[in-house]
Amino acid sequence: MQNHFTISEQLERIPFLRMIIPLIAGIVLADYLSLSSGLLLGLLILLIITYFLFRTDRLRQVLLIAMIFLTGLSAAKVLTPRETMPRNERLMLSGVIEDNINTYGRWHRITALVTAFREDRDSSAK
Repeated sequence: MQNHFTISEQLERIPFLRMIIPLIAGIVLADYLSLSSGLLLGLLILLIITYFLFRTDRLRQVLLIAMIFLTGLSAAKVLTPRETMPRNERLMLSGVIEDNINTYGRWHRITALVTAFREDRDSSAK
């Protein structure tokens, strides 16, 4: 005979699942929510303080889920590169060469992964 558990009973049996769902939700929604890092840190601190002030178990569970969600959101915001390279400007690039040089007549093409860049301020000619 098979045991059929409800979703809430499944979450009670697997506590890690209760933590991973809000973490994944925070990571997925990071691209759609435009919150600054300072605001995220402030909200997280506020939730931590509120967590220790209240003694109700149900409220503490909700606050813990919100803290895990904000942690996933913050991690995704911090670890996602947002800066794009400007076009039609001279740049100093640092990178890793990923492919061999291909020659097409007088042109050479190479594939590289750019790891850092900055504006070329030393050169006055464009």
